[in-house]
Amino acid sequence: TSAPSVRSKSAPMAKPATGAVRRRGRKVDDNEPADEPSSRGNAKNAASGASAPGASKGKKRDAAPKKPAKDGGRVVSRTKRQSAKARVDLVKRLAAFVCVACLAVYLRAIPMGAIPEAFQDRVEHAMPHWLNSSMHLLNGLPALNTTAFNGNGRRGSPSPGAQARAAGRKPHHPVVIVPGFISSGLELWEGHDCGRHFFRQRMWGTPAMARAYFADRACWMQHMRLDPKTGLDPSGIKLRAVTGLEAVDWFVPGYFVWGKVIESLGDVGYDPNSIHAATFDWRLSPEQLERRDGYFTRLKHNVETLVEIHGVPVALLAHSYGDQLVRYFLNWVETTKAEGG
Repeated sequence: TSAPSVRSKSAPMAKPATGAVRRRGRKVDDNEPADEPSSRGNAKNAASGASAPGASKGKKRDAAPKKPAKDGGRVVSRTKRQSAKARVDLVKRLAAFVCVACLAVYLRAIPMGAIPEAFQDRVEHAMPHWLNSSMHLLNGLPALNTTAFNGNGRRGSPSPGAQARAAGRKPHHPVVIVPGFISSGLELWEGHDCGRHFFRQRMWGTPAMARAYFADRACWMQHMRLDPKTGLDPSGIKLRAVTGLEAVDWFVPGYFVWGKVIESLGDVGYDPNSIHAATFDWRLSPEQLERRDGYFTRLKHNVETLVEIHGVPVALLAHSYGDQLVRYFLNWVETTKAEGG
């Protein structure tokens, strides 16, 4: 009689226990977010079926959506590498082009007859097609035509100045050169930390400009651009025009604007006492040139000094934007100070 009584007591206690657990589970589920039971069920299924065959399939299904993102990342990284490689190739080509052009200019004094034709053909065929065609194009320019020089490093025909001197011409009118923006060199007098090592070096003109640009393009642009509000240099930067004839003779090796004119004037008999280069900061407006640098005041004094020394009028030689400044200057000197002259 005792055994059945134990069984009757134990049997009903098992059901309430399972029911209580389920009821607790339902009560907890009511207080939790709606998606919590599913997450718990997934955790139970994952824990109970870790060794089941379906577990590996579940893992594969979970890993499947990650593949497109990984492949997309590979595509993006591959595209970045390709674009970076293209930029590097472009820079290499530009550097090779500049080096070959400068080498051709510096070696143009060597007579081409001294170089064997077989060696010239080997060099020509060894160069890439794009560089070879570019050199043929550059060789047609007067400044880079290496075949038009004789053994003395000068052209076969005499310069216009030499011809004028042979005809009995002598220096008479002093000359003031007003260059354009290409041949007006700009040098750094004050700059940010990234450009302080370029103190008194060209930021515009000569190979120093290329060195500053390729070393840090962002830094170069910071020093070259003007303040959009004031129209002047930004705070902490001072870029000024290079003075002297060397500021206007050559923009870069092989690209001259006033170099040959100065050379011809020297052949006639001119020297730095009778030639003056009125360089300017071509980034500024004429009003800012006078307000910041006193450009037209100094140009007026230089012209008057040359007239006083030589006793004859001055010849103003202008080129490109310099012609606009000369016209502005001629109107400026006839304007009263009260009106801004």
